[in-house]
Amino acid sequence: YSFRGGSSRAFMDFERAFPGAEVVRLVKNYRSPRVIVEASSALIRGNAGRTGNDASAVLEGGEITEVECRNEAAEASFIVREIERLMGGLSSLTVGKDEDARFSDFAVLYRTNRQAEALREAFDKSSIPFHVVTPPGPVLSELAARLRGMPFEGSIKETVERGLKDVGAGEDISLMVLNAVGSCEDGAEGIKALADELFLLSPQDNLDIKADKVNLMTLHAAKGLEFKYVFVAGFEDGLIPLRARGGYNDIEEERRLFYVALTRALGSVYLIHAKERRVYGEAREAKVSPFLCEIPSGF
Repeated sequence: YSFRGGSSRAFMDFERAFPGAEVVRLVKNYRSPRVIVEASSALIRGNAGRTGNDASAVLEGGEITEVECRNEAAEASFIVREIERLMGGLSSLTVGKDEDARFSDFAVLYRTNRQAEALREAFDKSSIPFHVVTPPGPVLSELAARLRGMPFEGSIKETVERGLKDVGAGEDISLMVLNAVGSCEDGAEGIKALADELFLLSPQDNLDIKADKVNLMTLHAAKGLEFKYVFVAGFEDGLIPLRARGGYNDIEEERRLFYVALTRALGSVYLIHAKERRVYGEAREAKVSPFLCEIPSGF
């Protein structure tokens, strides 16, 4: 939960702070099947800042499927069609598997809120009930996380303006944040203080886990949840892991976040990436996430 100010150092420093403390490791994973547990365990070993604890799966099976699409529109269309297929076919154009699934068994996860637009458009055209989950202060939380990972260049106002542009903040939010800049000291410490304040301004989320709808949400909002089928949209270099100006965000935090996405699944994960994606209205070539190479082959 570093995006809310937490630090994994608390775990690593605990034994030094409290000599003789007993460490009890939870060594069995009861949620995800073997394929997903082994893939996610291999992935997270890439982080140095962690305490080792490779849990074994109680359940057998599981599936991870890599899918390449032409662009974000094709990506969204694939997700809709696959959900229709798994639900048993919701139109004469789909032939379903009839997996005895409910709409609430499906989640579509993405790294940034901007990705929701193409997904929402595809779901609007379908007969699938869906809900776009607004994580706590989606834009404010994303902005705060972005500001913490951005290099400080120029003035605090210039740095914040770059962050606002990166997250696609609207006029109202931009005005509110820029007004708050006036009360912050200039420099990196001022940016950190502003990011802390933005988290406190975040409202509650609007997730209704009882509703029988497909949930569309950011990777951050998926923490603590579980679904039979998980679609990870935008599984591309620059999104997962997120690449800010001048380089990646904290790569270990990005790896932990992708680990969260993988381990939300009770059965199947789809890793979907596009050949090109529009960024600020311009179509750009996209490449599959480098995290793919960290997952064992043969999944």
